Amino acid sequence: MLSRWSRKKYNLPLKGPSGLTFEQELDIRKEDSQIGLKRGLNAEKQFLAAWADKSLYHRAIKSVRQATKEEDLREKTDAVVTLTNEDVFRIQIKCRRNFRSRGINALRQLNIILLNVLPEHTDETIRNNTIQALREFVAYKSSQHRPTEDKH
Repeated sequence: MLSRWSRKKYNLPLKGPSGLTFEQELDIRKEDSQIGLKRGLNAEKQFLAAWADKSLYHRAIKSVRQATKEEDLREKTDAVVTLTNEDVFRIQIKCRRNFRSRGINALRQLNIILLNVLPEHTDETIRNNTIQALREFVAYKSSQHRPTEDKH
């Protein structure tokens, strides 16, 4: 089944049969997959470039690095941020125009922060968005560990 984006791109009906053969649809899906992969890799590079200058780090950040291949494959992590208090945060980077944070709480349960990086984002925007995502993550985690009040 072709995505809505692919159907628009190739002027195909948005619903129902596309009118293409299975092989033609498969070729389109493969091409779209390669485009998405390239877009994602570029977003990861853009994120790391935004954090390359350590003099621009927020005072609470000790280091920002690319995830190892093992971290990427095992945990679906693209980058790792270490704070000065030695807390470590795993970042999953997305590059989506219509970014919806569906599943963000499931990722938070796995201690992964979801961050959207678009080509037009400046380095400063990426750093600010990262800091904001870290703050939201810490607030979420602290709200999950509040002791429940005894109602008796």
